[in-house]
Amino acid sequence: EQAENNLEVAKAFAESRRYHEAADALENIPVTGRTQKEIERLRTDIEQKLAAIQELREHVQDSLKQQKTIGLIAHVEAWRELQPHHPDLEKLIRKLVDVQIKAAQGYRRAHAYQQVSECLELIPDRLLGDSVRRLIAESKSLAYLRDELRHAPYVDRYLQIVAKKLWDCAGESEWVQTCCQKLKQKLQRSAKSAEPLSTWAPPPEQPYLGISVRRYAPQVETKAAPNTDGRASKTEFASYGLALQAIGAATINTSLLPQTRGGLKERLQGLVRSRRKSGEQFAEGWGIEISSTGLKATQLARSGDRLEVVQSIALALQPSSSSAPDQTLLAAHRVQQFLDKVDLDADARIAVGVSGIHILHRSLVLPATSKDKLAAAVQFEAKACIPFDLSEVLWDYHVFPAADGSPRKSGAEGRHACLIAVKEWRIDELLRPFRDAEIDVHAMQSGCLAVANALLYGENLIEDIAIVDIGHETTDLIVVGPNRCWSRSWGQGIKQCIDALVRGFKLTRTEATRVFLQPETA
Repeated sequence: EQAENNLEVAKAFAESRRYHEAADALENIPVTGRTQKEIERLRTDIEQKLAAIQELREHVQDSLKQQKTIGLIAHVEAWRELQPHHPDLEKLIRKLVDVQIKAAQGYRRAHAYQQVSECLELIPDRLLGDSVRRLIAESKSLAYLRDELRHAPYVDRYLQIVAKKLWDCAGESEWVQTCCQKLKQKLQRSAKSAEPLSTWAPPPEQPYLGISVRRYAPQVETKAAPNTDGRASKTEFASYGLALQAIGAATINTSLLPQTRGGLKERLQGLVRSRRKSGEQFAEGWGIEISSTGLKATQLARSGDRLEVVQSIALALQPSSSSAPDQTLLAAHRVQQFLDKVDLDADARIAVGVSGIHILHRSLVLPATSKDKLAAAVQFEAKACIPFDLSEVLWDYHVFPAADGSPRKSGAEGRHACLIAVKEWRIDELLRPFRDAEIDVHAMQSGCLAVANALLYGENLIEDIAIVDIGHETTDLIVVGPNRCWSRSWGQGIKQCIDALVRGFKLTRTEATRVFLQPETA
């Protein structure tokens, strides 16, 4: 009984983080059968805490002797967390906080704004006063504005706002004055040479080579035109394909939604189960495409044997001039805007697109095998094609019918298949705004395959068709055939082309955009 009482005393000392007293109390406890394991467990924990305290003490003492105080506050704070009753640690922390603030003020006078925020962020939150918090926020804004002003390849309205804000915050800096003067001169030169916007010629109805993608628009009845002029843009073309998958009318039914959190075997079984359900059809559904420039959504509904476009919504991104855009926050904002415009039913079917630049696409030719062995064959190919452990990614596949419409029973070549994979954290990031809004997403599809689905619906292809989708920051090449699909994506788009024109020919962004849209006038 005495041993158990002493053990409770030792536990109380340990919970109050008085580890030396707890260790002394354990020394006075006789070892008995009932308490031996618990004593050893508590002793091990206390020894680890005391070792950590000793290591931190030695590091802090050595740093103080060498007068290396910058960044030392984090170690002292960790020491205080382990030993809150130490009489001198709180005084030392406050002294180091004063050192950090003085160093940050020196960086501020030298206009090293990034170093200011890095220096002040080492201070514990409990010791941050209002003035320090304002200094951190101001330094982050100034660092961002300075980088925008330094690296921007052209002068536009947004850059003028950036320059004005930087002037208001740090107009006494000689560097800011010189930079703003150069921007003003460049803006005056470009204003003299720039033609008014009203003289622009409209974009061509068709690309310079090949047939317009609108020739292959989905075979659906338009109940409400997607645009005021009745023409469908590429992103709406992709949202058509996503909506087709939402209502169960898509040709390629791959989905990157997490099926199960189990191992590889359980994930493969989840793919097989989801494939059995892929033939289900639904009355209506939404396809939602989220990009760096906005959100576009299309709602399809069944009307007898036909499909109708009920509505199509486009929400453009309005970039903020005060801080760097956070893609996760922007996506959440777009989703909320979409929900404000649309009254979604609780059982609404939704398919969301994933940019092809984030997805690994592989086109496979499976060996001739029976239908019940296809899953094992795909798993074997996935291990060879995906350069990550399969437990780290979400992946799915689609097997196309053979060229003659039936599975091959012999021969060296089997059926074509497409395989897609993505890191699981990226899907979690895309799903977060929908989860926060308590919206169920029923499919996550590659944007490239969504375009392919829009192309394949209602078309009896007899030859391969290639689509080049030039987006704002990425480009997709999609090749679709009667029994195959191949796609590749790379991080070059309209933005990079216009930026290259700006840098290479010393143009304003307005001039570069006009040259990009009308190359024959260059």
